Amino acid sequence: PGDTIRTRLDQMVEMTGTMLRGGEESSKSVVTTMVVFGRIVPEKREGKGTRILALTDSLEVSSVGGRAAVDEEALRRALVGRHLHLLLAPDGSTQILEEPLETSAALRALVAQMPATLPNHVVKVGDRWQQVMAIPVAGDPTGTQAGELTTDFRLDALPRDGHVAFISLRGAITRDSSATPLPPGATYSMTGEVVGHVQVDRGRGWITESRATV
Repeated sequence: PGDTIRTRLDQMVEMTGTMLRGGEESSKSVVTTMVVFGRIVPEKREGKGTRILALTDSLEVSSVGGRAAVDEEALRRALVGRHLHLLLAPDGSTQILEEPLETSAALRALVAQMPATLPNHVVKVGDRWQQVMAIPVAGDPTGTQAGELTTDFRLDALPRDGHVAFISLRGAITRDSSATPLPPGATYSMTGEVVGHVQVDRGRGWITESRATV
């Protein structure tokens, strides 16, 4: 408690969409890169995790191929120069505490990208566990239109020194389209999968790398 941890978050999101019109397919890809520099101060341990103070010093977003996947100005207003109290749980999930009035949907979406990843019980190499999380939908603060991501994790390897744990993941995305208002005669279907891996620094109890293809 009281220590300052300097952090750098690098995130790259590549989104590819394909539309079918008149029997012909048309695809477009947008790559968004985000870099966030900040500081984290552990404040105290609580029953469900560690209370931390997060401070964001700077944020840069760039996009190639079209509009960025995140609203840079909304994130900048919500994050840069502000203090945010969070509860970091042992499973890797993060919850906003003492939510300020100016907290934006963009900020909530960013925090929602840090879901529960680690198991809540002891595992050995080869063991599996499952986590389920809601996928927020832009413009839907009630969450009634949210999808669901069910992910299976596996502890693949633990090197001899035991310092870094290597975890693989595979998940399925589902969403109930009936909750979404659509124009008359319009329908849509949504399916998807997630494949990726996570590396955990066991000494720090910290996720140091996470990569996923959706």
